[in-house]
Amino acid sequence: MSSKSPTGGKDRTSPLPASKLTVAVIGGGYGRFHIKGFLDDPERFHLKLVCDQSPDAMERLRKECALPATCKVCSDYHEVLNDPEIDAVAISLPHHLHAPVSVEAARNKKHILLDKPIARTLAEADQIIQAARENQVTLMIAHNQRFFPLLKKLREQVTTGAIGKPIYAATRHDQNFNPPAGAAWRSKQSVGGGCVMGSGVHNLDLMRWLFGEPVEVFAYGVKDPQRLEAEAATSISFRFETGLVVNFTCNWARHGAVVKCGEWEVFGTRGDIATFNDGLSVGHEFGQSVEHIPFSDPWQHQEMYTHFFNCIAKRTAPLTSGPEGRASLALVLKVYESIELGRPVRC
Repeated sequence: MSSKSPTGGKDRTSPLPASKLTVAVIGGGYGRFHIKGFLDDPERFHLKLVCDQSPDAMERLRKECALPATCKVCSDYHEVLNDPEIDAVAISLPHHLHAPVSVEAARNKKHILLDKPIARTLAEADQIIQAARENQVTLMIAHNQRFFPLLKKLREQVTTGAIGKPIYAATRHDQNFNPPAGAAWRSKQSVGGGCVMGSGVHNLDLMRWLFGEPVEVFAYGVKDPQRLEAEAATSISFRFETGLVVNFTCNWARHGAVVKCGEWEVFGTRGDIATFNDGLSVGHEFGQSVEHIPFSDPWQHQEMYTHFFNCIAKRTAPLTSGPEGRASLALVLKVYESIELGRPVRC
């Protein structure tokens, strides 16, 4: 049976999956979320392998994630990629390993769910995208915020004109981020940057999903050497062709324990909308009415894993495809260009 690949070509290399995908997770840090996502959907996924170099990390994962006896563990990711039974891998590694491991996974005919950002540079992103295309495997970037029920509803309100034409928006990410000495997160070379590359790419990806592509960015960054080599906080303004301005504060310099992520306010010509922990608040027509839209579980993203499965099964491009991940990375790099030059730059 012939079928179309996610890139539009005819696929003769990767068979359509059976009713269940055999999967593995490479990297046990943030990879624990992928472990949970796969285990929570046993109808679609069989988790066969989890890989991490640290025996202590693997022991924590066994307990924290309640790994079933059928799930093996290993310390060498080549064992995962060389296993012919593995259909797909979730890759959750330091950024400097995204390109080499993803390219090798594609060459071993593994479908790929890759943590954000897609890579550190556009050249690395292109290597990953090309390898996935040449080997006819699905490449999906784990930009999970596009799958949060609350943020999906935010987009619906914005794109359907519920608040009129958007004219101004603000978003923020606040976190006390102080990785231990020697951690890859402290290294600019390993991460490719600081807070914007590490966390802010989420907000930039969602901004693109909400409003499209900006035309200009102006950013300031500050450093806190006791935390990491690159920027610890930034103040960023984007301008769009429509006149819309979006301000983004990305901050890893907190000392308190508060984490604020996924916060948005959007102001339009006929209303405004803001995210809260339990839902959305929508103001209409200069305060004539205020609507609260509640959510029982606003931040869960199990749908991301269902989407990954369906894209493989149906040969369709993911919502957060490789090219989408590349475009969001390109915005991160434009922010860094503006910080370095000390002036606005074209996007």
